[in-house]
Amino acid sequence: MLPYFAVEADLAAGRLEPVLLSYAGQEISIFVVFPHHLHQPTKVRAFVELLVERLGSEPGAGAAPGRRKSRAART
Repeated sequence: MLPYFAVEADLAAGRLEPVLLSYAGQEISIFVVFPHHLHQPTKVRAFVELLVERLGSEPGAGAAPGRRKSRAART
């Protein structure tokens, strides 16, 4: 199974047709880990924004369970 974003253009163009619509694949989590600085490099910010745009984000997503949020994230 491929993620929707990987086949979205082919579905829209009619080159692929969805099958097994009632089947739900296993959900996975993706974590982006990078040093948190006040002045984050533009490349890092752009990459994180792209991931959120393409893959989405759960409301309230933040630090991994059991991890403290950085000082900047707490303020």
